[in-house]
Amino acid sequence: MEPFYDAAYYGKGNIYFLKKNYKEAIAEYDKAISMRKTGLNAYSAKADAQLMLGDTAGALKTCGAIIEVKPYDHRCYWNRSAIYRQIGNIEAAFEDINKSVEVSNNDPEALISRAEFLDYFGKDAEAIEDCNLAIQKKPTNSGYYYRRASSEYDLGKYPEAIKDCGKAIELFAGNIDALVLRGNAYDLTGKNALAIADYRTALKVKPGDLVTLRNLGDSYMRISDSKSAIRIYDTVLNISPKDTIALKNRGGLRADAGDFTGAKNDYSALTEIFPKRWEFYFMLGQIKDTLGDKKGACETIYKARQLGDADGDTRLYLCENCPQFFSKKGLEAEKSVMAGNMKTTTGDYRGAIENFTKAIQLLPDSAEAYAMRGQAKRKINDFEGAEADYKKAIILAPANASFRASLGNTFMFQNKIEEAKKAFEECIKLFPKYAIAYHNLATLYIDKIEFAKALPLLQKAVQCDPQYKNAWFRLGTVCLDLQMFPEACDALNKALQLGVEEAEMKIILYCK
Repeated sequence: MEPFYDAAYYGKGNIYFLKKNYKEAIAEYDKAISMRKTGLNAYSAKADAQLMLGDTAGALKTCGAIIEVKPYDHRCYWNRSAIYRQIGNIEAAFEDINKSVEVSNNDPEALISRAEFLDYFGKDAEAIEDCNLAIQKKPTNSGYYYRRASSEYDLGKYPEAIKDCGKAIELFAGNIDALVLRGNAYDLTGKNALAIADYRTALKVKPGDLVTLRNLGDSYMRISDSKSAIRIYDTVLNISPKDTIALKNRGGLRADAGDFTGAKNDYSALTEIFPKRWEFYFMLGQIKDTLGDKKGACETIYKARQLGDADGDTRLYLCENCPQFFSKKGLEAEKSVMAGNMKTTTGDYRGAIENFTKAIQLLPDSAEAYAMRGQAKRKINDFEGAEADYKKAIILAPANASFRASLGNTFMFQNKIEEAKKAFEECIKLFPKYAIAYHNLATLYIDKIEFAKALPLLQKAVQCDPQYKNAWFRLGTVCLDLQMFPEACDALNKALQLGVEEAEMKIILYCK
Protein backbone atom coordinates (compact mmCIF):
# COMPACT_ATOMS: atom_id res chain seq x y z
CA MET A 1 0.00 0.00 0.00
CA GLU A 2 1.29 3.44 -0.90
CA PRO A 3 1.72 5.26 2.45
CA PHE A 4 0.38 8.58 1.14
CA TYR A 5 -2.46 7.32 -1.01
CA ASP A 6 -5.62 8.28 0.90
CA ALA A 7 -7.96 6.22 -1.30
CA ALA A 8 -6.25 3.04 -0.16
CA TYR A 9 -6.95 3.82 3.49
CA TYR A 10 -10.50 4.81 2.57
CA GLY A 11 -11.00 1.51 0.75
CA LYS A 12 -9.56 -0.46 3.65
CA GLY A 13 -11.91 1.40 5.99
CA ASN A 14 -14.83 0.38 3.81
CA ILE A 15 -13.81 -3.26 4.09
CA TYR A 16 -13.80 -2.99 7.88
CA PHE A 17 -17.16 -1.19 7.73
CA LEU A 18 -18.73 -3.98 5.69
CA LYS A 19 -17.44 -6.46 8.27
CA LYS A 20 -19.03 -4.28 10.99
CA ASN A 21 -15.60 -3.59 12.52
CA TYR A 22 -16.47 0.07 12.95
CA LYS A 23 -13.63 1.09 15.28
CA GLU A 24 -11.05 -0.29 12.84
CA ALA A 25 -12.91 1.42 9.99
CA ILE A 26 -12.74 4.78 11.77
CA ALA A 27 -8.99 4.36 12.28
CA GLU A 28 -8.52 3.84 8.53
CA TYR A 29 -10.78 6.76 7.64
CA ASP A 30 -8.74 8.97 9.98
CA LYS A 31 -5.61 7.96 8.08
CA ALA A 32 -7.30 8.84 4.81
CA ILE A 33 -8.37 12.22 6.21
CA SER A 34 -4.83 12.94 7.41
CA MET A 35 -3.60 12.33 3.84
CA ARG A 36 -6.24 14.55 2.24
CA LYS A 37 -8.22 16.82 4.50
CA THR A 38 -10.69 17.80 1.79
CA GLY A 39 -11.82 14.24 1.08
CA LEU A 40 -15.56 14.31 1.68
CA ASN A 41 -16.02 10.55 1.25
CA ALA A 42 -13.71 9.65 4.15
CA TYR A 43 -15.41 12.16 6.47
CA SER A 44 -18.87 10.90 5.51
CA ALA A 45 -17.86 7.27 5.96
CA LYS A 46 -16.32 8.05 9.34
CA ALA A 47 -19.54 9.74 10.46
CA ASP A 48 -21.53 6.69 9.34
CA ALA A 49 -19.23 4.40 11.33
CA GLN A 50 -19.60 6.62 14.39
CA LEU A 51 -23.37 6.44 14.05
CA MET A 52 -23.20 2.65 13.91
CA LEU A 53 -21.34 2.77 17.22
CA GLY A 54 -23.99 5.06 18.69
CA ASP A 55 -21.62 8.03 18.80
CA THR A 56 -24.02 10.67 17.48
CA ALA A 57 -22.04 13.54 18.99
CA GLY A 58 -18.90 12.27 17.30
CA ALA A 59 -20.69 11.99 13.96
CA LEU A 60 -21.94 15.56 14.22
CA LYS A 61 -18.42 16.71 15.08
CA THR A 62 -17.05 14.92 12.03
CA CYS A 63 -19.63 16.56 9.78
CA GLY A 64 -18.82 19.91 11.33
CA ALA A 65 -15.13 19.37 10.58
CA ILE A 66 -15.67 18.82 6.86
CA ILE A 67 -18.01 21.81 6.71
CA GLU A 68 -15.18 23.96 8.07
CA VAL A 69 -12.90 22.62 5.34
CA LYS A 70 -15.46 22.69 2.52
CA PRO A 71 -18.18 25.20 3.48
CA TYR A 72 -19.14 25.52 -0.18
CA ASP A 73 -19.97 21.82 -0.71
CA HIS A 74 -23.71 21.30 -0.32
CA ARG A 75 -23.29 17.56 0.33
CA CYS A 76 -21.61 18.32 3.67
CA TYR A 77 -24.72 20.07 4.97
CA TRP A 78 -26.94 17.33 3.57
CA ASN A 79 -24.99 14.69 5.47
CA ARG A 80 -25.29 16.57 8.75
CA SER A 81 -28.99 17.23 8.19
CA ALA A 82 -29.53 13.48 7.96
CA ILE A 83 -27.96 13.03 11.40
CA TYR A 84 -30.04 15.81 12.92
CA ARG A 85 -33.12 14.17 11.48
CA GLN A 86 -32.06 10.84 12.97
CA ILE A 87 -31.86 12.26 16.48
CA GLY A 88 -35.13 14.16 16.08
CA ASN A 89 -33.69 17.68 15.81
CA ILE A 90 -35.91 18.56 12.89
CA GLU A 91 -35.31 22.31 13.14
CA ALA A 92 -31.54 21.86 12.78
CA ALA A 93 -32.10 19.34 9.98
CA PHE A 94 -34.17 21.85 8.03
CA GLU A 95 -31.58 24.55 8.65
CA ASP A 96 -28.82 22.39 7.18
CA ILE A 97 -30.88 21.17 4.22
CA ASN A 98 -31.71 24.78 3.39
CA LYS A 99 -28.03 25.68 3.73
CA SER A 100 -27.12 22.91 1.30
CA VAL A 101 -29.34 24.51 -1.34
CA GLU A 102 -28.00 27.98 -0.56
CA VAL A 103 -24.29 27.14 -0.87
CA SER A 104 -24.91 25.14 -4.04
CA ASN A 105 -26.54 28.13 -5.71
CA ASN A 106 -29.69 26.10 -6.32
CA ASP A 107 -27.89 23.07 -7.72
CA PRO A 108 -30.57 20.72 -9.12
CA GLU A 109 -29.40 17.74 -7.06
CA ALA A 110 -29.48 19.84 -3.88
CA LEU A 111 -32.98 21.03 -4.75
CA ILE A 112 -34.22 17.50 -5.38
CA SER A 113 -32.65 16.31 -2.12
CA ARG A 114 -34.53 19.05 -0.28
CA ALA A 115 -37.70 18.16 -2.17
CA GLU A 116 -37.43 14.57 -0.91
CA PHE A 117 -36.90 15.91 2.60
CA LEU A 118 -39.92 18.23 2.36
CA ASP A 119 -42.09 15.51 0.85
CA TYR A 120 -41.31 13.16 3.73
CA PHE A 121 -42.53 15.73 6.24
CA GLY A 122 -45.73 16.36 4.28
CA LYS A 123 -44.63 19.68 2.79
CA ASP A 124 -45.59 18.60 -0.71
CA ALA A 125 -46.34 22.07 -2.10
CA GLU A 126 -42.87 23.29 -1.11
CA ALA A 127 -41.34 20.11 -2.51
CA ILE A 128 -43.00 20.80 -5.85
CA GLU A 129 -41.51 24.31 -5.90
CA ASP A 130 -38.02 22.84 -5.50
CA CYS A 131 -38.72 20.32 -8.24
CA ASN A 132 -39.86 23.13 -10.52
CA LEU A 133 -36.53 24.93 -10.04
CA ALA A 134 -34.54 21.74 -10.56
CA ILE A 135 -36.44 20.95 -13.77
CA GLN A 136 -35.85 24.47 -15.07
CA LYS A 137 -32.12 23.96 -14.61
CA LYS A 138 -32.03 20.39 -15.93
CA PRO A 139 -35.17 19.60 -17.94
CA THR A 140 -33.87 16.28 -19.25
CA ASN A 141 -33.60 14.42 -15.93
CA SER A 142 -36.27 11.71 -15.71
CA GLY A 143 -35.95 11.40 -11.93
CA TYR A 144 -36.83 15.05 -11.34
CA TYR A 145 -40.22 14.66 -13.02
CA TYR A 146 -40.89 11.51 -11.02
CA ARG A 147 -39.97 13.34 -7.83
CA ARG A 148 -42.46 16.11 -8.63
CA ALA A 149 -45.11 13.56 -9.57
CA SER A 150 -44.73 11.87 -6.17
CA SER A 151 -45.62 15.08 -4.34
CA GLU A 152 -48.45 15.81 -6.77
CA TYR A 153 -49.79 12.32 -6.12
CA ASP A 154 -49.67 12.90 -2.36
CA LEU A 155 -51.71 16.08 -2.84
CA GLY A 156 -54.32 14.24 -4.88
CA LYS A 157 -53.32 16.04 -8.06
CA TYR A 158 -53.56 12.90 -10.15
CA PRO A 159 -53.74 14.49 -13.64
CA GLU A 160 -50.56 16.46 -12.90
CA ALA A 161 -48.86 13.35 -11.52
CA ILE A 162 -49.86 11.39 -14.63
CA LYS A 163 -48.42 14.10 -16.87
CA ASP A 164 -45.11 14.28 -14.99
CA CYS A 165 -44.77 10.50 -14.90
CA GLY A 166 -45.36 10.52 -18.64
CA LYS A 167 -42.50 12.99 -19.09
CA ALA A 168 -40.26 10.89 -16.84
CA ILE A 169 -41.04 7.81 -18.92
CA GLU A 170 -40.48 9.74 -22.16
CA LEU A 171 -36.99 10.68 -20.95
CA PHE A 172 -36.23 7.20 -19.62
CA ALA A 173 -38.49 4.38 -20.74
CA GLY A 174 -37.16 2.13 -17.98
CA ASN A 175 -38.26 4.37 -15.10
CA ILE A 176 -40.23 1.68 -13.28
CA ASP A 177 -41.08 4.01 -10.38
CA ALA A 178 -42.79 6.43 -12.76
CA LEU A 179 -44.63 3.60 -14.51
CA VAL A 180 -45.99 2.21 -11.23
CA LEU A 181 -46.88 5.64 -9.84
CA ARG A 182 -48.71 6.58 -13.04
CA GLY A 183 -50.51 3.25 -12.86
CA ASN A 184 -51.60 4.09 -9.29
CA ALA A 185 -52.87 7.49 -10.44
CA TYR A 186 -54.74 5.91 -13.36
CA ASP A 187 -56.35 3.43 -10.96
CA LEU A 188 -57.52 6.23 -8.67
CA THR A 189 -59.05 8.14 -11.59
CA GLY A 190 -60.90 5.13 -12.97
CA LYS A 191 -58.60 4.57 -15.94
CA ASN A 192 -57.91 0.98 -15.04
CA ALA A 193 -57.04 -0.20 -18.55
CA LEU A 194 -54.26 2.40 -18.74
CA ALA A 195 -53.09 1.38 -15.26
CA ILE A 196 -52.91 -2.25 -16.33
CA ALA A 197 -50.88 -1.27 -19.39
CA ASP A 198 -48.38 0.63 -17.21
CA TYR A 199 -48.00 -2.22 -14.75
CA ARG A 200 -47.40 -4.65 -17.59
CA THR A 201 -44.75 -2.35 -19.07
CA ALA A 202 -43.12 -2.07 -15.63
CA LEU A 203 -43.00 -5.86 -15.41
CA LYS A 204 -41.12 -5.96 -18.70
CA VAL A 205 -38.55 -3.64 -17.13
CA LYS A 206 -38.42 -5.62 -13.88
CA PRO A 207 -40.03 -9.05 -14.27
CA GLY A 208 -41.44 -10.58 -11.12
CA ASP A 209 -41.55 -7.33 -9.13
CA LEU A 210 -44.01 -8.14 -6.34
CA VAL A 211 -45.24 -4.58 -5.76
CA THR A 212 -46.06 -4.17 -9.44
CA LEU A 213 -47.72 -7.59 -9.62
CA ARG A 214 -49.92 -6.80 -6.63
CA ASN A 215 -50.94 -3.51 -8.23
CA LEU A 216 -51.79 -5.35 -11.43
CA GLY A 217 -53.89 -7.88 -9.54
CA ASP A 218 -55.70 -5.08 -7.71
CA SER A 219 -56.47 -3.36 -11.02
CA TYR A 220 -58.06 -6.51 -12.37
CA MET A 221 -60.11 -6.74 -9.18
CA ARG A 222 -61.34 -3.17 -9.70
CA ILE A 223 -62.72 -4.04 -13.13
CA SER A 224 -64.18 -7.32 -11.80
CA ASP A 225 -61.89 -9.45 -13.96
CA SER A 226 -61.58 -12.12 -11.30
CA LYS A 227 -59.93 -14.71 -13.53
CA SER A 228 -57.09 -12.37 -14.50
CA ALA A 229 -56.71 -11.18 -10.91
CA ILE A 230 -56.48 -14.76 -9.65
CA ARG A 231 -53.93 -15.56 -12.34
CA ILE A 232 -51.77 -12.62 -11.24
CA TYR A 233 -52.05 -13.59 -7.57
CA ASP A 234 -51.05 -17.12 -8.58
CA THR A 235 -47.89 -15.60 -10.05
CA VAL A 236 -47.23 -13.63 -6.86
CA LEU A 237 -47.64 -16.76 -4.75
CA ASN A 238 -45.35 -18.76 -6.99
CA ILE A 239 -42.67 -16.17 -6.21
CA SER A 240 -43.61 -15.58 -2.58
CA PRO A 241 -45.82 -18.42 -1.23
CA LYS A 242 -46.53 -16.58 2.03
CA ASP A 243 -47.63 -13.28 0.48
CA THR A 244 -50.52 -12.23 2.71
CA ILE A 245 -52.15 -9.79 0.32
CA ALA A 246 -52.19 -12.27 -2.55
CA LEU A 247 -53.54 -15.11 -0.38
CA LYS A 248 -56.22 -12.89 1.13
CA ASN A 249 -57.33 -11.39 -2.17
CA ARG A 250 -57.25 -14.70 -4.01
CA GLY A 251 -59.20 -16.35 -1.20
CA GLY A 252 -61.87 -13.66 -1.39
CA LEU A 253 -62.08 -13.90 -5.17
CA ARG A 254 -62.36 -17.68 -5.04
CA ALA A 255 -65.16 -17.44 -2.48
CA ASP A 256 -67.01 -14.89 -4.63
CA ALA A 257 -66.67 -17.23 -7.60
CA GLY A 258 -68.07 -20.17 -5.61
CA ASP A 259 -64.73 -21.96 -5.30
CA PHE A 260 -65.08 -22.43 -1.55
CA THR A 261 -62.61 -25.29 -1.42
CA GLY A 262 -59.94 -23.08 -2.99
CA ALA A 263 -60.88 -20.24 -0.64
CA LYS A 264 -60.64 -22.62 2.30
CA ASN A 265 -57.15 -23.61 1.22
CA ASP A 266 -56.06 -19.97 0.99
CA TYR A 267 -57.42 -19.00 4.41
CA SER A 268 -56.11 -22.21 5.96
CA ALA A 269 -52.68 -21.21 4.67
CA LEU A 270 -53.12 -17.77 6.21
CA THR A 271 -53.96 -19.23 9.63
CA GLU A 272 -50.86 -21.43 9.42
CA ILE A 273 -48.64 -18.50 8.46
CA PHE A 274 -50.26 -16.12 10.96
CA PRO A 275 -51.61 -18.22 13.84
CA LYS A 276 -52.49 -15.11 15.88
CA ARG A 277 -54.52 -13.23 13.26
CA TRP A 278 -58.11 -13.70 14.37
CA GLU A 279 -59.63 -12.28 11.17
CA PHE A 280 -58.22 -15.12 9.08
CA TYR A 281 -59.78 -17.69 11.42
CA PHE A 282 -63.10 -15.87 11.17
CA MET A 283 -63.06 -15.93 7.36
CA LEU A 284 -62.01 -19.58 7.39
CA GLY A 285 -64.86 -20.38 9.77
CA GLN A 286 -67.39 -18.70 7.50
CA ILE A 287 -66.12 -20.70 4.54
CA LYS A 288 -66.38 -23.93 6.55
CA ASP A 289 -69.96 -22.98 7.39
CA THR A 290 -70.72 -22.50 3.69
CA LEU A 291 -69.22 -25.93 2.97
CA GLY A 292 -71.56 -27.44 5.57
CA ASP A 293 -68.92 -28.07 8.24
CA LYS A 294 -70.86 -26.51 11.15
CA LYS A 295 -68.73 -28.11 13.85
CA GLY A 296 -65.52 -26.96 12.21
CA ALA A 297 -66.98 -23.49 11.69
CA CYS A 298 -67.86 -23.16 15.39
CA GLU A 299 -64.45 -24.32 16.51
CA THR A 300 -62.63 -22.03 14.09
CA ILE A 301 -64.71 -18.93 14.84
CA TYR A 302 -64.39 -19.59 18.57
CA LYS A 303 -60.63 -19.62 17.99
CA ALA A 304 -61.00 -16.20 16.36
CA ARG A 305 -62.85 -15.01 19.44
CA GLN A 306 -60.07 -16.29 21.71
CA LEU A 307 -57.43 -14.51 19.65
CA GLY A 308 -58.93 -11.11 20.17
CA ASP A 309 -62.19 -10.52 18.34
CA ALA A 310 -64.89 -10.29 20.95
CA ASP A 311 -67.58 -8.34 19.13
CA GLY A 312 -69.35 -7.90 15.82
CA ASP A 313 -70.06 -10.83 13.53
CA THR A 314 -67.84 -13.26 15.44
CA ARG A 315 -69.81 -12.92 18.66
CA LEU A 316 -73.08 -12.95 16.72
CA TYR A 317 -72.18 -16.17 14.94
CA LEU A 318 -71.19 -17.90 18.16
CA CYS A 319 -74.33 -16.84 20.01
CA GLU A 320 -76.64 -17.92 17.18
CA ASN A 321 -74.87 -21.10 16.05
CA CYS A 322 -72.61 -22.38 18.83
CA PRO A 323 -74.49 -22.34 22.18
CA GLN A 324 -72.37 -25.24 23.41
CA PHE A 325 -69.64 -22.77 24.26
CA PHE A 326 -71.80 -20.91 26.85
CA SER A 327 -73.83 -21.56 30.01
CA LYS A 328 -77.42 -20.25 30.04
CA LYS A 329 -76.48 -17.21 32.10
CA GLY A 330 -73.27 -16.84 30.13
CA LEU A 331 -75.18 -16.81 26.85
CA GLU A 332 -77.47 -14.07 28.16
CA ALA A 333 -74.43 -12.08 29.25
CA GLU A 334 -72.85 -12.58 25.83
CA LYS A 335 -75.98 -11.22 24.19
CA SER A 336 -75.86 -8.18 26.47
CA VAL A 337 -72.26 -7.57 25.53
CA MET A 338 -73.14 -8.00 21.87
CA ALA A 339 -75.93 -5.46 22.20
CA GLY A 340 -73.50 -3.09 23.88
CA ASN A 341 -71.02 -3.51 21.07
CA MET A 342 -73.70 -2.75 18.49
CA LYS A 343 -74.51 0.46 20.31
CA THR A 344 -70.87 1.51 20.35
CA THR A 345 -70.81 1.25 16.55
CA THR A 346 -73.64 3.81 16.37
CA GLY A 347 -72.05 6.08 18.94
CA ASP A 348 -74.56 5.26 21.68
CA TYR A 349 -71.90 4.80 24.32
CA ARG A 350 -74.19 5.47 27.28
CA GLY A 351 -76.57 2.79 26.05
CA ALA A 352 -73.62 0.47 25.58
CA ILE A 353 -72.54 1.11 29.16
CA GLU A 354 -75.99 -0.02 30.34
CA ASN A 355 -75.65 -3.27 28.40
CA PHE A 356 -72.15 -3.93 29.70
CA THR A 357 -73.37 -3.21 33.23
CA LYS A 358 -76.14 -5.80 32.76
CA ALA A 359 -73.55 -8.31 31.60
CA ILE A 360 -71.51 -7.58 34.73
CA GLN A 361 -74.58 -8.14 36.90
CA LEU A 362 -75.12 -11.53 35.22
CA LEU A 363 -71.44 -12.46 35.40
CA PRO A 364 -69.75 -10.36 38.12
CA ASP A 365 -66.44 -12.05 37.38
CA SER A 366 -66.47 -11.11 33.69
CA ALA A 367 -63.24 -9.19 33.24
CA GLU A 368 -64.10 -8.76 29.56
CA ALA A 369 -67.35 -6.92 30.35
CA TYR A 370 -65.51 -4.55 32.70
CA ALA A 371 -62.91 -3.86 30.02
CA MET A 372 -65.55 -3.15 27.39
CA ARG A 373 -67.42 -0.87 29.74
CA GLY A 374 -64.15 0.91 30.40
CA GLN A 375 -63.67 1.41 26.69
CA ALA A 376 -67.19 2.86 26.35
CA LYS A 377 -66.61 5.18 29.30
CA ARG A 378 -63.43 6.37 27.66
CA LYS A 379 -65.47 7.35 24.60
CA ILE A 380 -67.61 9.74 26.70
CA ASN A 381 -64.47 11.10 28.40
CA ASP A 382 -65.27 9.41 31.70
CA PHE A 383 -61.61 8.62 32.16
CA GLU A 384 -61.85 8.04 35.91
CA GLY A 385 -64.61 5.50 35.33
CA ALA A 386 -62.61 3.89 32.53
CA GLU A 387 -59.55 3.63 34.76
CA ALA A 388 -61.63 2.01 37.50
CA ASP A 389 -63.11 -0.55 35.09
CA TYR A 390 -59.76 -1.44 33.57
CA LYS A 391 -58.24 -1.80 37.03
CA LYS A 392 -61.12 -4.12 38.02
CA ALA A 393 -60.59 -6.13 34.82
CA ILE A 394 -56.91 -6.45 35.71
CA ILE A 395 -57.79 -7.74 39.20
CA LEU A 396 -60.20 -10.31 37.73
CA ALA A 397 -57.82 -11.35 34.96
CA PRO A 398 -54.27 -10.53 36.06
CA ALA A 399 -52.88 -12.68 33.25
CA ASN A 400 -54.55 -10.56 30.55
CA ALA A 401 -51.94 -8.21 29.14
CA SER A 402 -54.38 -6.33 26.90
CA PHE A 403 -56.26 -4.90 29.89
CA ARG A 404 -53.05 -3.40 31.24
CA ALA A 405 -52.22 -1.96 27.83
CA SER A 406 -55.73 -0.49 27.61
CA LEU A 407 -55.18 1.19 30.96
CA GLY A 408 -52.03 2.73 29.52
CA ASN A 409 -53.99 3.88 26.48
CA THR A 410 -56.52 5.53 28.80
CA PHE A 411 -53.72 7.53 30.35
CA MET A 412 -52.49 8.46 26.86
CA PHE A 413 -55.90 9.88 25.94
CA GLN A 414 -55.61 12.18 28.95
CA ASN A 415 -52.07 13.15 27.99
CA LYS A 416 -50.86 11.59 31.24
CA ILE A 417 -47.64 10.57 29.59
CA GLU A 418 -45.74 9.46 32.69
CA GLU A 419 -48.66 7.34 33.92
CA ALA A 420 -49.04 5.79 30.48
CA LYS A 421 -45.33 5.10 30.30
CA LYS A 422 -45.42 3.45 33.71
CA ALA A 423 -48.42 1.31 32.72
CA PHE A 424 -46.75 0.07 29.54
CA GLU A 425 -43.46 -0.56 31.33
CA GLU A 426 -45.27 -2.56 34.02
CA CYS A 427 -47.08 -4.52 31.31
CA ILE A 428 -43.74 -5.29 29.65
CA LYS A 429 -42.25 -6.36 32.98
CA LEU A 430 -45.12 -8.77 33.64
CA PHE A 431 -45.58 -9.86 30.03
CA PRO A 432 -42.20 -9.53 28.31
CA LYS A 433 -43.53 -11.10 25.12
CA TYR A 434 -46.61 -8.87 24.75
CA ALA A 435 -45.88 -6.95 21.56
CA ILE A 436 -48.59 -4.28 21.90
CA ALA A 437 -47.05 -2.87 25.06
CA TYR A 438 -43.71 -2.35 23.31
CA HIS A 439 -45.50 -0.77 20.34
CA ASN A 440 -47.55 1.61 22.47
CA LEU A 441 -44.58 2.63 24.57
CA ALA A 442 -42.69 3.32 21.35
CA THR A 443 -45.57 5.54 20.25
CA LEU A 444 -44.98 7.78 23.26
CA TYR A 445 -41.38 8.30 22.17
CA ILE A 446 -42.37 8.82 18.53
CA ASP A 447 -44.77 11.58 19.58
CA LYS A 448 -41.83 13.25 21.32
CA ILE A 449 -39.71 12.75 18.14
CA GLU A 450 -37.35 10.51 20.13
CA PHE A 451 -36.96 8.00 17.32
CA ALA A 452 -33.77 6.45 18.68
CA LYS A 453 -35.65 5.41 21.86
CA ALA A 454 -38.62 4.10 19.89
CA LEU A 455 -36.46 1.93 17.62
CA PRO A 456 -35.50 -0.90 20.04
CA LEU A 457 -39.06 -1.08 21.37
CA LEU A 458 -40.49 -1.58 17.89
CA GLN A 459 -37.78 -4.11 17.10
CA LYS A 460 -38.84 -6.00 20.22
CA ALA A 461 -42.52 -5.73 19.26
CA VAL A 462 -41.99 -7.46 15.90
CA GLN A 463 -39.67 -9.97 17.53
CA CYS A 464 -42.46 -10.90 19.97
CA ASP A 465 -45.11 -10.96 17.27
CA PRO A 466 -43.73 -11.30 13.72
CA GLN A 467 -47.28 -10.84 12.37
CA TYR A 468 -47.83 -7.46 14.08
CA LYS A 469 -48.38 -5.45 10.91
CA ASN A 470 -48.71 -1.98 12.50
CA ALA A 471 -45.49 -2.50 14.45
CA TRP A 472 -43.67 -3.44 11.25
CA PHE A 473 -45.03 -0.30 9.57
CA ARG A 474 -44.04 1.95 12.46
CA LEU A 475 -40.63 0.29 12.57
CA GLY A 476 -40.22 1.06 8.89
CA THR A 477 -41.17 4.71 9.29
CA VAL A 478 -38.92 5.14 12.33
CA CYS A 479 -36.02 3.61 10.40
CA LEU A 480 -36.70 6.13 7.64
CA ASP A 481 -36.56 8.91 10.22
CA LEU A 482 -33.25 7.51 11.42
CA GLN A 483 -31.92 7.25 7.85
CA MET A 484 -31.65 3.47 8.21
CA PHE A 485 -32.90 2.81 4.70
CA PRO A 486 -32.09 -0.91 4.25
CA GLU A 487 -33.75 -1.71 7.58
CA ALA A 488 -36.67 0.59 6.74
CA CYS A 489 -37.27 -1.14 3.42
CA ASP A 490 -37.16 -4.58 5.03
CA ALA A 491 -39.73 -3.54 7.64
CA LEU A 492 -42.00 -1.78 5.14
CA ASN A 493 -41.96 -4.78 2.81
CA LYS A 494 -42.92 -6.98 5.75
CA ALA A 495 -45.74 -4.57 6.66
CA LEU A 496 -46.99 -4.65 3.08
CA GLN A 497 -46.94 -8.45 3.05
CA LEU A 498 -49.04 -8.39 6.21
CA GLY A 499 -51.61 -6.08 4.62
CA VAL A 500 -50.56 -2.50 5.46
CA GLU A 501 -51.34 -0.86 2.13
CA GLU A 502 -49.89 2.51 3.21
CA ALA A 503 -46.47 0.88 3.17
CA GLU A 504 -46.57 0.47 -0.59
CA MET A 505 -46.08 4.16 -1.46
CA LYS A 506 -43.18 4.48 0.98
CA ILE A 507 -41.58 1.44 -0.65
CA ILE A 508 -42.01 3.01 -4.08
CA LEU A 509 -40.50 6.29 -2.87
CA TYR A 510 -37.59 5.00 -0.79
CA CYS A 511 -36.86 1.39 -1.66
CA LYS A 512 -36.51 1.15 -5.42
